Amino acid sequence: GGDCVTVRRQVCRHAPCVVMLVHDEARDLYLLEREYRVGSDLFAYGLPAGLMDDGEDVEQAALRELAEETGVVPVGEDGVIFDHVGAFYSSEGMSDELANIMVMHLRRWESRPRRFDPDEHVESAWVTWRQLAGVPVTASNSVIAIQHETIQRIMKKTTSIHGKTNIVC
Repeated sequence: GGDCVTVRRQVCRHAPCVVMLVHDEARDLYLLEREYRVGSDLFAYGLPAGLMDDGEDVEQAALRELAEETGVVPVGEDGVIFDHVGAFYSSEGMSDELANIMVMHLRRWESRPRRFDPDEHVESAWVTWRQLAGVPVTASNSVIAIQHETIQRIMKKTTSIHGKTNIVC
């Protein structure tokens, strides 16, 4: 009706973050993590992720977080291909955290020592696509990345026969 209304809400101000589904192309394996998550009070399965530092772009933050949490470092300029899925608010009704979600396809990489924050402990392992699909990942940002890769894997199974496109699932 044209009246002014005061909106009162609690909001968590938060830095933007990166969430990465990491794919080792040569072995066709994916990086899965297990870490205690205070919000759900669980040891949860998920993907490498972390907060962006001031002045970092999305890819710089992803590379830094990947190295810190997993020790995985792409080698060479073409050692990694970024497939940017998109930027999504984690919970736009409660937080301004913007999650930059991507799939990182590793062509060449090396392992270095991990560098955890003092209160951080992350277990990580390379798993097959079937194993990843069978793990109960509950973090919505991780699920978005996995669903994106599911679609991409289906599309890669597309074959062309006599000028017609057939999708093989």
